[in-house]
Amino acid sequence: MKQYSPARPIQPLMRKAGAERGSAQFEPVSWGVAFAMLEKCVAHLRATNPKKFALFTGRDRMQAGGRFIAINPICTGYAAIADEWEPIRRGADGALFMALIRELIERCRGQTEMSGF
Repeated sequence: MKQYSPARPIQPLMRKAGAERGSAQFEPVSWGVAFAMLEKCVAHLRATNPKKFALFTGRDRMQAGGRFIAINPICTGYAAIADEWEPIRRGADGALFMALIRELIERCRGQTEMSGF
């Protein structure tokens, strides 16, 4: 139902200028604007402390010196070899992904506001 809902977001939204948080006042922006904003934030992370954020996919075992945290309802595959396994309720992965995106945007917002983006 969520995939076909007429109320689903179909493009990125940005809070309107001057709107208060929680006021639900957004305006649509292009994917280019949204990606440019995220790219600028991630570039800042990479320049100042690249160990703060990493996102990767792959099939083989992780060969890097960093911690590997698996988020999976069942402790198999990567979860079995991870440094830490976080079980998640089935079907809650979308909510977790949205929370991670929100956290990334929140952390980047302070940097972009200071830079005048």
